[in-house]
Formats: sequence, C-alpha cells, structure tokens
Amino acid sequence: MSARRSVSTTAPTAALAVLVLSASLAACGSSSDDAAESSARDRSGAVEDGLVRWGVASLPTTAYEASFVSVGDLDRASALAEAERPDGVDDEAGYEDWLDAVTGVEGSVALTLPEVLGGYWGEAPDVVAAEIGTSAVTAERFAELVSAPGRASVVAGPVDLDALEEAYGPGEEGRWRIGEGQDLSTDLTERSALRPLGQPVHVQAEKDLLTAAFVASDLTLALAQDRGDEGALEVAEALDVHEVYVADLVVGASPGDSRSLPEAFDAVGVGLTGDADAPLVVAYHHASSEEAEANADALADVLDADGDARGFELLETSVDGSVLTATLSLDDLPLSAGRDALLRRAPFVSHA
Repeated sequence: MSARRSVSTTAPTAALAVLVLSASLAACGSSSDDAAESSARDRSGAVEDGLVRWGVASLPTTAYEASFVSVGDLDRASALAEAERPDGVDDEAGYEDWLDAVTGVEGSVALTLPEVLGGYWGEAPDVVAAEIGTSAVTAERFAELVSAPGRASVVAGPVDLDALEEAYGPGEEGRWRIGEGQDLSTDLTERSALRPLGQPVHVQAEKDLLTAAFVASDLTLALAQDRGDEGALEVAEALDVHEVYVADLVVGASPGDSRSLPEAFDAVGVGLTGDADAPLVVAYHHASSEEAEANADALADVLDADGDARGFELLETSVDGSVLTATLSLDDLPLSAGRDALLRRAPFVSHA
C-alpha cells in the first residue's frame, strides 16, 4: 500500500484523537453576560472558524477527560447530495427522502444526526421542533458532545423562541430548565425527544442558535468562551483544511492493542470531504512532532496488517508539528466506515 508523504516544519495546525465513554466532570467558572453573549455570536458562525473548529470551540470539551464529538453541516450535506430540504416539519415524505439522501441510505453523502435533533431515537422533526423550537428541517449546522451520562449540543439555524415560551413560559435571559430533578437524574415517565431518559436539560436559545446540556455547568462553560481542548482544536483545524462536511472526534486517550499505532495521541478525528476520490480524512494530535512522524511512518503497515481495514486505501500523509493528517479512499466501503472505525477503536485510529 503506497502513499504520498509530505512534511511541514511550521507550527502545528491541527490534531485529532481518541475515544470516549467514562467521563470525569471538571470544575468550571462563570463569566460575565457580555462574555457569554460574545461567545454565542462566535459559536453561531460570526467568526471565521471552519466547521469543525466551530463545533469543538462551542462545546465544553475541557470538562471531561474523554468525550465523543460530532459536527455536521446540514446545508452542505444537502447540496452535495442534491437533496431538497423538506417544506416544513409536517412534510413527512419530504423529510424521509431528504434524510435518506444525507445519512447514507441513498446517494454519496453520510451524516449522522445528533441526539438533540432526534437522530439516535429517530424522532420526527415536528416532535423535536415542538420541544426545542428547531429541528433538522431548518438547522444549518450542529455540534454535539457525548460523555456518558453527560451530553451537550449546539444547533445553528432559526430557533422559534415563541414556541419555547409557549411550551415553558418566559425564559430567564433566553435560558430554560426543562424537566424536574437533579442534573443527570432520570425519570422514564418523562422521556421525550430532547430527554431520552427523562433527564432535566438546560437550554439557552437565541433566534439563530440553541445550546442544550444535561449539566448546568456544561452549559455555562459552553457559553463562557471556553474555546475547547487544545488537541481537539488542532485536529479540528486539520480537518477544516480539507473542508469536511461532517466529522467525529474522540477527545482523550484512545488505547488499542499491539496492532495499533505505536505512539500515543490525545485526540483523533475522522471527516468526510465529499470528494469521491479521497473521501476520508483522519487527523491525530500528539505530544511531539517526533511521535507524529513515527505514527506517519507506521500507518500504512498498521492498515495492511488489519484484516478488518480492507478497503481503506492510504493516499497521503502529512505531518505539521505534532499533528498527523492522512487522506484515504474507501474501496467499496460505505462512507460510514471511518466513523465506525473510530467507534470500535480500529488499530489505525488507536494507539498501543
């Protein structure tokens, strides 16, 4: 398996790493209202962040030792799939056709809707919109962090603030707490599209941005200009160079076994570009450039030795500081193969 190789000696531009589950919530401070409002403007896309950096910077990645982050651009995915958005939340047939086109059931695009938009549970958009004032029908982009049992989500696009007030009463400066009980407590009799286990959820909403979290301090951190885990941000930047329309990151360690890459990394991410010839990009963030170089040298052999990696064809690697980026083709593999590899900690996205 041959691949082109390029090396940069400039400062690190990006990084991606590591898998999830098993979270440790860290203490976080509060900030002024002005800072929170400024952060909200940044997170809605007013700054010139790429998609993945926007997502990572919008989420409380520094609150957890390990987390799984998903980011997606619904507008771009729709354009790539040549799929028309539904006419409204009641357009069931239009929604099903659009969803099939952008989630990989049909066509050349594969994007997984976040839990906050009903993706995991398959909730209908009218049900989601009634609860949070927005849905996949009108959302432009999303970012979501999961570190069980915590979850934090950001959705950019029109938000019906009147619907939120009608459902829950006036918010306190755009903030609502939906549900009863302590943070992370569950009540299956209260489950809903937004609260799959009946957990209370904290919501901050503006006309074009909604942020939701199961833990109050996570929401505060997301709104207080916490710009995200540094390794994850560098991975995000590396993915954004390739203009991916969807990405999944593991933030934290990604231990594998003896078949895995030899050097440790603290963040790894995969993204899809929409380019049929080189659809998959993988980025890793290391502690040093030497470790990034060592993994670049080993990547082709790790892929060759993994029987479950048949179909992943390494096209090129590049090292920029402590970040290794690789582009791959997918020979007869579904576009979801990169995300699946990340979730199962395949050897080429884990470390010994």
